[in-house]
Amino acid sequence: MRPLPTLVIAAVLLLPCAALAGAFDGNWVALIAPQEGCNGTAIMTLTMADGTLQGQTRNAGGTEAFSGNIDAEGNGTLVIYPRSSGTIKFSADHFDANWNERACRRHAIGERALTSTEAAAAYAQRKQFQARYVELARKATQGEQPVDFTALRAAYPYTDQWDPYGNKTTELLEEAAAAATGRDCATALEKLDQILKLDFTIDAAHALRSDCLAATGKQGAAQVESGIADGLIHSLMDSGNGDTEAGAYVVMTQREEMDVLANRHLVVKLRQTQIRGENGHLYDVVQATSATDGATVRRVFFDVSSLVTGRRSRLAAIDTLASTMP
Repeated sequence: MRPLPTLVIAAVLLLPCAALAGAFDGNWVALIAPQEGCNGTAIMTLTMADGTLQGQTRNAGGTEAFSGNIDAEGNGTLVIYPRSSGTIKFSADHFDANWNERACRRHAIGERALTSTEAAAAYAQRKQFQARYVELARKATQGEQPVDFTALRAAYPYTDQWDPYGNKTTELLEEAAAAATGRDCATALEKLDQILKLDFTIDAAHALRSDCLAATGKQGAAQVESGIADGLIHSLMDSGNGDTEAGAYVVMTQREEMDVLANRHLVVKLRQTQIRGENGHLYDVVQATSATDGATVRRVFFDVSSLVTGRRSRLAAIDTLASTMP
């Protein structure tokens, strides 16, 4: 048999690599959690074509552009203009990026952006979850029984006011607690009403509201709020034991992570965010010590897949609304 010409052999050898690199082509997106000294949430978007990527990260402080290249197996480098660099790794359904951003180290896990068909389906699902959230919150407020608090919590990431990192509610809750401590329940209740419009699933807000209502003689309403607080915290604590990925607590916000640790009397020493598990779910893994003796070190797992579903739902809403604009 005649040997293949050298150029033909080279072409055959290159085909698998080119095909693999092309498998990563398209639009990708990641939601970046607050990390270390970077306290804000950011969104990373990028487009990949023929092994070359272009993109940007957007946060409250502005926009940073970046570019990069990957090899046939999805490994690559980033150049973040004008002052930083990093690495990126693509697989079939997600990417993992790491880079320095001024005073902190950034880590992002992203997925493919939605197609128009996927966006339409996700938007329809979003509306269903929003209706469920409103109905369950109404039942809870009216004192109706039973209320599925796990379904209520699971529906929250699909709402327009979803606040996964507490950027909108943390300060308000601190102000409400300070007012209640100073026996200014009028101010506390006003703040708590604002909080619960943003996030009805904050058990501490309901507990504080119960105390203030009881202090002003509204025992019936106080009992309803106490029941909501108990239902929410039991739903959270019963969602897992935190010892392994399989037993991870299922959380919808970072505040729920802190609630779990507080209830277990644990203090955070180190947090790894959005780690991809063997089952494809995303996890936060917290190294914590006992609040009583500071000696016992524990690893606590939190399933934060809601960050994916919530973000995809929000992007679907944006895409769907944008498509209807003239």
